[in-house]
Amino acid sequence: GDRRIAVWRVPQDPFLPGLPILSDTESTARLLAQLGIHSDITRMRRRSYRPSRRAVVEITTHTHRVFGKVVRPHTTARLQRLHTAIARHAPIPRSLGWSEPSGIAMLEALPGVPLRQSVETPGAPLPGPEELVSLLDTLSEGDVGDEVREGLVGGLPRHVRLLCAVLPDHAVVIRDTADAIKLHSNDSPIVPVHGDFHSSQVIVTDGTATGLIDVDTAGMGERIDDLANLLAHVTIIADARPSVRPRAASYGAELTSACDQLVDPRQLRLRVAAAILGYATGPFRVQEADWRDATLRRVDLADQWVESAIGAS
Repeated sequence: GDRRIAVWRVPQDPFLPGLPILSDTESTARLLAQLGIHSDITRMRRRSYRPSRRAVVEITTHTHRVFGKVVRPHTTARLQRLHTAIARHAPIPRSLGWSEPSGIAMLEALPGVPLRQSVETPGAPLPGPEELVSLLDTLSEGDVGDEVREGLVGGLPRHVRLLCAVLPDHAVVIRDTADAIKLHSNDSPIVPVHGDFHSSQVIVTDGTATGLIDVDTAGMGERIDDLANLLAHVTIIADARPSVRPRAASYGAELTSACDQLVDPRQLRLRVAAAILGYATGPFRVQEADWRDATLRRVDLADQWVESAIGAS
């Protein structure tokens, strides 16, 4: 029809001019040299990539481990300001340097491993819920700025459009679940938030939560959304990894019980359902082999959380 479609071969993303730089060893080595790192690169690994939006590349040398974050150039200055401000009070990666024309910010690697890795490692000690809440408490209004971030309920229409487009036979169920979330959701107090708080954003050392990463989403918002997003992420781990399902489910139950003491349990469950619908788009976006089944399982999980919320009213 009248739709225009853009296609490119990674890393030539027209919206992320820094991605080709951080996909080539020689250009990356020159960038590291400008930061005073002259050790040879031993490994480069693209850790995440959202076409047209952002990418993260892990760079390992004989002496350093650095993460190169690539964003749209016009957002680089805000990212740098956030890191500089938040680092005054929160345990986040230190910015080593940035380039606005290329949209690159170079960040130090924090010691430890992501909480998700700990959840997926049998026997690994896990931080208590209070430690995770304490990380959020390190974010202050003066540091994150006054921009109000879109919440989980506000983002639902975007996720529902994609889900209904790729699974048209299940559109009624998807829309009904989203409509129930919107119908029963109430606003919560606006406070400093991470904006994308989940188990891959928390760094753990010997079972203790020691760091917070990817703070470019930080701003003002609803704390309940941060808590719900964390619970949803652990729920997705339990669904996607049968080998660690009992462990992830047990940890998720512990987190849920603690969060119930901090916020309205009914509203918490509605927000978890909203977050899961957002995560339900993931299997299609990355084209998992069984993306249809995985997506439907997540839609069903979201519906279960909605039913739990309504039952708790």
